[in-house]
Amino acid sequence: MSESSILESEELSFLNEVMFSRLPEGNQVQPSFTLDGDQEHSEMLGRLGQAASMQMVAQFKNRRLIFPLQLFQDEFNRLTMELQAPQIFETGPTMRQWRMQPQLPLRLLEACGKEAELKVHDISLSGFSVTLPEHEGPAPEKLELQLELPECGSLLPLSGAKVRRIDQQTVAYNLLFDEPDLEQALGRFLFEQHKQQHPEWEMPDVTPKSSEMAESA
Repeated sequence: MSESSILESEELSFLNEVMFSRLPEGNQVQPSFTLDGDQEHSEMLGRLGQAASMQMVAQFKNRRLIFPLQLFQDEFNRLTMELQAPQIFETGPTMRQWRMQPQLPLRLLEACGKEAELKVHDISLSGFSVTLPEHEGPAPEKLELQLELPECGSLLPLSGAKVRRIDQQTVAYNLLFDEPDLEQALGRFLFEQHKQQHPEWEMPDVTPKSSEMAESA
């Protein structure tokens, strides 16, 4: 698809809702929309959705967002496409996962529930880095901690293996997910954080105003 492709106002409104609206706290319903088409094309899309992974790619300034798609077919053979939380990449000379630097401290908890002395420096879907306390000795080779998600207070297990030491007090770890649901939960959290940190990216409302419609009439 060319960069000059034009979206209709309904499509822009849907993307605007996905990109910038926030779901009520604890609501895990994913944005979705119904696909209109004849039976032949609906069946083809249904088979494609079962046989292959599908994605929607959106480019916003220096960010590339890759939304995993899921297709669902009801008893009337109508297709509904559901968007999962996206992977967020920074584009440039090399494309890499967006690293969220928390605006407020994020709590890391040990298995016993005690707050860890390590602090989250940044985190992405592929890894995270932590700040060590000043008196800390060698950085642990592996970490098994729980990340407390703000607002909802739920705990997200973080399992990581040491990659490198960035500086004297900052160490980078990759992320290992035992279950896909954990990766999706972190993806939703990062997507919400990205929207909060970049409100200036909201797309303008292109829906014609009543006065404009009256003039055109």
